[in-house]
Amino acid sequence: MKKKILVFIGSVTSFSVLFLSLLAFAAQGQVSKTNLISGVQAVGDDAVIMMGLHIALNKGWKTYWRSPGDAGIPPQFNWSGSENIEKVEVLWPKPVEFSSAGLSSWGYKDEVVFPLRVTLKQPGQAVRASLDVFYGVCEMVCIPVKQEVALSLPQGPAETSKDAPLIQLFAERVPLLLSMSNQVHDMKVESNGTQGLTITIKSDLQFNNPALILEGEQGDFFQISPKTTSQAAGYLVFTATADLARKGPPLKGRKITATILDKGVAVEGQITVK
Repeated sequence: MKKKILVFIGSVTSFSVLFLSLLAFAAQGQVSKTNLISGVQAVGDDAVIMMGLHIALNKGWKTYWRSPGDAGIPPQFNWSGSENIEKVEVLWPKPVEFSSAGLSSWGYKDEVVFPLRVTLKQPGQAVRASLDVFYGVCEMVCIPVKQEVALSLPQGPAETSKDAPLIQLFAERVPLLLSMSNQVHDMKVESNGTQGLTITIKSDLQFNNPALILEGEQGDFFQISPKTTSQAAGYLVFTATADLARKGPPLKGRKITATILDKGVAVEGQITVK
């Protein structure tokens, strides 16, 4: 079975010098630029405000979704240096699929904005968002990027900023929750008792080129079997094989996030394996 590969240039030993030079190269913004942007010019009175993490990529480069697939480095976020922030919810726009050397991964090219739902400790008070972000960018090689970005908003009316339309554009690409979708009516994941899964998606849509992403616990890997994808009236069926990081418990009873993607479709749901 194909194992998940975290593509990462460099090692502590023979490639340490190359790794450090590539890390410095990426951190200087030579292949990507990273900024925090806001949907408002000031905090207003709301407890939650919208911000965005904007990553602009050089031509030919790509970065990764929260679950990269066979290869890639998922983004990591550290907000510990922020002021007047209770929590930050990162939203993930619909990714596209990349294939290379028999490996399939999920991510973004050109640019991406991760919309951020920022909950304030003290609504109405000035806020400073400070982020240490670590992510991977790939072309022929893959480079880790570590950057520190920050954004401050003063007290005052929450007037719309110039970046609000860009944040909204990518917010509209975030997969809908299954409970809110009128495109997909139900998702069911069934175990065959070993490592196999059958995923049934109930929908009135006629899918064109559907793709499924499965996410479990940290370290879990799911290999979707495209040859066994089938579509009957009102149903779309996939089969998959699980390689679980936690080997003890059976598949049955575990929670899995399933995301179905197609042209004009992006829906995700958290399902308990039956």
